[in-house]
Amino acid sequence: MRPYLLGALVFAVLIALWISQCSGPRAELVGAPTVRPPAQPGGAYQVEATLRNAGPGHGEIQAVFRLRERATGRAYQVAETAQLERGELASLVVEIFAPPGDYAPEVELNYPPG
Repeated sequence: MRPYLLGALVFAVLIALWISQCSGPRAELVGAPTVRPPAQPGGAYQVEATLRNAGPGHGEIQAVFRLRERATGRAYQVAETAQLERGELASLVVEIFAPPGDYAPEVELNYPPG
């Protein structure tokens, strides 16, 4: 491989790593998400998650909240976005309408959103 091609490849890899790891938030879950059943029949379940921005930057993240029925695996989900500043700790609560059941809460965090 020619030296200039090797140099260009190394440069491209470094830029890709910088963009993916350094330029924005790096959201992570703090503890396990929790689920509260509806207050009234036919109401929404409330799913709560605590997030921390462990990255050096700030920006918008997407959190996909799911209720997965333990018996069937069927899932109900809602996506929410949040702005996180460097080092910020945030609590997000969403409402998910689902039939009565035994659900496990799940949260998937994405940066950039989409």
